[in-house]
Amino acid sequence: MLSELASKDALTNVRNKTSYDHYVEDLDRQISAGKAEFAVAMIDLNRLKAMNDTYGHERGNEYIKASCNVICHIFKHSPVFRIGGDEFVAILKDEDYRNRETLLREFMDFFKASAENKNAEPWQRLSAAIGMADFSPATDKKSADTFNRADQIMYKNKVEMKANRTN
Repeated sequence: MLSELASKDALTNVRNKTSYDHYVEDLDRQISAGKAEFAVAMIDLNRLKAMNDTYGHERGNEYIKASCNVICHIFKHSPVFRIGGDEFVAILKDEDYRNRETLLREFMDFFKASAENKNAEPWQRLSAAIGMADFSPATDKKSADTFNRADQIMYKNKVEMKANRTN
């Protein structure tokens, strides 16, 4: 019970950064054994600071929880981790790995439509940037190599989204 509490994020109930670190250790063992096949989806929520500053932390928490629910729904066969205030990681394996391109498109379509929904309250207009990278045994020696690529792609996505934002 105590170890479960230590590995869960209190706000969202997904796995936390400590749990992510343990999961990565196992992934690195799989990589060393030549038995790794996965992709990393790095996700960063947009406008959380502005949400907190304008509408308060309670609304910001609603924004985080609602976004997390969507992330978990889309990547329903993958472990999802909250590794920072507005940062999430999904490790795609098996069915989600095989369907990763479709899931990526579903993610992008949902968050784009939600962010543009002028009928919703501001804290219900969910917006998130994503970067996805596949593990490559030819170039990746550790899971961190894949994570770093996903993070770079996510950052580019975030910059593009900010440049295209009209509100």
